[in-house]
This record gives sequence, structure tokens and C-alpha cells, in this order.
Amino acid sequence: MERTIPFTDKKEESFSILEWANLLKEKGSLMELVDRRLGSDFNKEEVLVMIKVALLCTKVTATQRPTMSSVVSILEGRTIVEEVYSETSEVLDEKR
Repeated sequence: MERTIPFTDKKEESFSILEWANLLKEKGSLMELVDRRLGSDFNKEEVLVMIKVALLCTKVTATQRPTMSSVVSILEGRTIVEEVYSETSEVLDEKR
């Protein structure tokens, strides 16, 4: 089964991997980002954590991005990525 990269608007000249990742996140299909050539030779939970951290680190607003110490903590398994998601939401709520 061959996968194709979805285009949001046929008039667009380009479609970035970040836009694709955010679209897949909204659809609950982040695992579609994984290269199929890997087969099943990877830890699904670890891959999801890395993808979620990467998406957090690409936020436009600095206050929405995790600190490097938070990223390291997540990747080492000491912090759950969802805790960082909620922390960034709290920071935004405080700014409003």
C-alpha cells in the first residue's frame, strides 16, 4: 500500500513536512510520519514521544515551546510529554 502526501490546497506550490505532521496530529494519525521501510522495527511509544516533542519545539511562539531541560527530561523518560503540553497551555492562559 503506497502512501501519498495529502495536499491541503491544489493551488499551493509546496507543502512542508511540518504542515503534514500537524495535519496528521489533528487526525490522530501521527504514526503515518514513520518511514514504512522501518517495518515494525521500532518502539511505537518512543516514536510518538519524539514526534510530539518535535511538534512542540516547532511552535511559532517561544512561550509555547518547551525549554531544552524539559525536552531532555521527556526524552530521558522522566517527564511525560502531555505534562509539557499542559504547561505550555498554562503559560498562554497566564498571558491572556
